[in-house]
Amino acid sequence: MTRYQESELTVTVNQSAGTAEVFLTSATGLPLPRRTITFDGAAVDSVTTGADGRATVDVTGTIVRAHFAGDHWRDSRPTYYLDAHGYDVSQTAFGGATGVLGYLSAAISNAVIFVEWLVFGIFALLWMRFMRQRPAGRR
Repeated sequence: MTRYQESELTVTVNQSAGTAEVFLTSATGLPLPRRTITFDGAAVDSVTTGADGRATVDVTGTIVRAHFAGDHWRDSRPTYYLDAHGYDVSQTAFGGATGVLGYLSAAISNAVIFVEWLVFGIFALLWMRFMRQRPAGRR
C-alpha cells in the first residue's frame, strides 16, 4: 500500500520582473524536485521543478494559479505526495492601477459617477415635464 504525504505549493509574483516563482515542498518544508506544475495565467502551461523545488514562469494574467496534481502511484519514488494548489495576484496586469485595491477603488468611483449622472438625467426629465404642465385654472 502506497501512503501519500501532504505537499504545499507557494506562488509568488515578482511585479517588477513580470514573473511568478513557484515553490513545491513537503508539509515539513523539504523541496520536491522534478515535479510537474501546471498553470493558468502564465506564459506556459506547465513546468518541472528544479532540484530546489522551484520554477519560474512569465506572468500573462491577472491571477496566476498553479497546481501540482500529486505523485502517481506508478512512479518510482521513495515518498509520494498529494496534490496542492497555489495562486497569487499580478498587479502589473491592471495596467498602471496601484494594485487590487486601486483597481477596485477606480471601479467603484466610476460606478458612483454613472449613478450620479443617471439620477441627474431622471431629475432633468421630470423637471422638464413639470415645467410643461399648465396650471389647472388657465387655458
